[in-house]
Amino acid sequence: MGRFKHIFVNIFIIGCVFSLAGLVACDSEKVNYSGLFGVVDLHGDWVVEPSFLSMPTIEYETTGLFPAASAPITWGFVDISGNWVIDAQYRKVNNFTEYGYARIWERNIETEDELAGLIDKKGNLLIEPLYGDIKQTPIDYLIAQDFETKDYGILSLDGDWAVKPNYLDIYTYCSSVDLFIAQDKTNEKFGCIDIEGEWLINPLFDSISEFDDSGIAIAVDPESGLEGYIDSSGAWIIEPRFYGLSIFDGKDRARATDPDSGLKGLIDAQGNWIIEPRFINLGEFDEQNRAIATDPDSGLEGLVDAQGDWIIEPRFEEMNGFDDKGRACATDSDSGLQGYIDISGKWIIDPQFKTIGRFGDRGLAYCYDAQSGLVGYIDEVGEWVIEPQFEAAGTFNGSRGVALVTEKDTGLRGYIDTEGEWVFEPQFRMAYSFSSDGYAVVQVE
Repeated sequence: MGRFKHIFVNIFIIGCVFSLAGLVACDSEKVNYSGLFGVVDLHGDWVVEPSFLSMPTIEYETTGLFPAASAPITWGFVDISGNWVIDAQYRKVNNFTEYGYARIWERNIETEDELAGLIDKKGNLLIEPLYGDIKQTPIDYLIAQDFETKDYGILSLDGDWAVKPNYLDIYTYCSSVDLFIAQDKTNEKFGCIDIEGEWLINPLFDSISEFDDSGIAIAVDPESGLEGYIDSSGAWIIEPRFYGLSIFDGKDRARATDPDSGLKGLIDAQGNWIIEPRFINLGEFDEQNRAIATDPDSGLEGLVDAQGDWIIEPRFEEMNGFDDKGRACATDSDSGLQGYIDISGKWIIDPQFKTIGRFGDRGLAYCYDAQSGLVGYIDEVGEWVIEPQFEAAGTFNGSRGVALVTEKDTGLRGYIDTEGEWVFEPQFRMAYSFSSDGYAVVQVE
């Protein structure tokens, strides 16, 4: 149902049609859908006819609502049937977040500045659009920028200042330590404040990362410019003597760069080297304690264990992480072509492709053919299942079994199934991948 279905730019309408974008066509008139946005499903059917001047990517599974524009810079929200739930009335909007609110903007008539506010899913205005910026948090407070002074403070959900705007910026709220990372106006340094606006970590640092679940953050020492780790009191638990620190993983290990050599290694929770700094790059360790590393002598990549010993010698121009079937995409250092290797470093799909994607849940990976430069799909033994014929292509994933592709001749986008058959013929100027709920926003050419 709906396969090969195509909505043409000019459709002759018998009767009277009401368009949600405000387009009305009656007997003997044509409706021009060119450039309009709508929503399609996995069956190749329109669930929301192309009726809107703009729509962003879908996050319907989070909120049940789609942002949509009925006229230039006039935004609201529609449901899956295309009905307005929140009328188009705002200059711009964001998607609703997991906290249940969406940012909206209106223009100040006098200054022509765009001011931010907050609405709920019913369209109720929780925070008047009076602020330069609003950031949501997981608690009942908001980070907001005063429009006139450009300083940041903390708002309660009733719109009152819980902490007056006296900070150059308040970056985020860290739930693990119940603190806000803030930047002081006077010295422009970073520290942390509580919900009363008191400095619990004095603004002494050039930067502070978000605190992890154990209450540890990366901080930059203003005198040396080096990085170390602080606790929720601001005390150094590992003195600043590194660059390029990562947050500690579940095994109390972190990647670090030695400032003298510029090489990377691995440290423990006391700051001692587990793996001495000897790599140009060191990737994140996976569940099997393996990480991609770059050899400083050859510049090639291989795979190391938790002690820094080579599992796969560095002989690839580039490597990706291994999937759950023990396969990794790699680039051959001689030809520059890509294929797949196993955990021993042996080629299981010879390097023969210009670019190769990851295998999706349907066992197919998109590949750019080395000769033509076009994209098709291969199976897990490297055989073409869908011949290279597209200008661009995406991944097949999960139950969706549909991939977004771009036609070579027209540059238009459409969707195919795993047999290479069109679910939606190439007719879209713009199209997005399907959400987990099976919907995708598209724009008609």
